[in-house]
Amino acid sequence: MEYNGWTNWETWHVALLIDNEYDIYQKKVELVKRKASITTFKNSLKKAETETRKLHRENAKNNPEGWGKFERIDWKQIYSRAMEEEY
Repeated sequence: MEYNGWTNWETWHVALLIDNEYDIYQKKVELVKRKASITTFKNSLKKAETETRKLHRENAKNNPEGWGKFERIDWKQIYSRAMEEEY
């Protein structure tokens, strides 16, 4: 199910954290400038996925949006959008 123009909530939230957590964002900019591979990109920004999984686990039962099981994060979509940005 699409969420705010992203593949799903999980992908959206990871992308949101990457762009809103200063240290993670700085790492993203560095990776984009270096034109890092998607594998390096994903592995270097794994902290955003870890934080998203933690938030989901802690709040899934009480979330009014009715979160179910944690869905796959579309790292290709996050990577593609990041590589389109200019720094």
